[in-house]
Amino acid sequence: MSADDLKQNIVNTFELVAGVYDGPAQRHFIFAADQMVEMAKPGFDERVLDIATGTGHAAIAAAHYVGEARRVHAIDLSRNMLAQAKKKCEHLGVFNIDFFEMDAENLEFKDDYYDIILCSFGLFFVNDIVKTLQGWKWVLKTGGRVVFTTFTTNAFKPYIESFTNAMESFGVTIDSERFGRLNDTGKCRTVLSEAGFSDIRTETRQLGFHLKDENDWWEIIESSGLRGYIEQLDSDKLAEFKEQHLAEISKYKTGKGLWLDVEVVFAVGFSSLS
Repeated sequence: MSADDLKQNIVNTFELVAGVYDGPAQRHFIFAADQMVEMAKPGFDERVLDIATGTGHAAIAAAHYVGEARRVHAIDLSRNMLAQAKKKCEHLGVFNIDFFEMDAENLEFKDDYYDIILCSFGLFFVNDIVKTLQGWKWVLKTGGRVVFTTFTTNAFKPYIESFTNAMESFGVTIDSERFGRLNDTGKCRTVLSEAGFSDIRTETRQLGFHLKDENDWWEIIESSGLRGYIEQLDSDKLAEFKEQHLAEISKYKTGKGLWLDVEVVFAVGFSSLS
């Protein structure tokens, strides 16, 4: 599959899940966005760009920091995700965000403009991570910072392993290598360094919580990037897969429900003259 085809498949998946992306089983995205923006510490008058904004969690958090006098810019390739983000802003009364349909790998903004770039769980989707970060560095001011989040190798275990194995038994291959490119602090520091960022900081935080039961896990599958895999099964195979997979997941349930490990890397790098 070509890089362009792979990118389009990813976009198609998020077009599909946009309407259910903000479900309660996906609340880790809100937790992470809030903490990422706290780490970025936007000043009252700083310019912020949120890349792969999705339904706007990080952009909305940043908009409260910079104040109504400054506008946050947010981009995504999924029109449906952007539509959900705009709808959410209207509901929350947040009016200082401008949304653009734009590719994270080909920014269309002026150089030396932004103080902060945010990217919540989006960087691992791009084809060339270092080249993409270099492009982001061009639109940052000297001394500006990029802050991104990514899942560690421990996130969603053991359920994601069960999902991967079950999918492969149904003839669907999971692209684990792509999502493993940024699954620890060392890898995050390396790509930032190779892209020319300095004063790099990384830390790992646990944002996990208890799901009620295996049906909440299925909600995550249906409302996240995992949806693209189950969409490859016809209706009969999907029903069979769901029954088998959820039976396996239910074995992990305790009196508190299902613990969802959401271990996340927060990474920060600063733009310099070099």
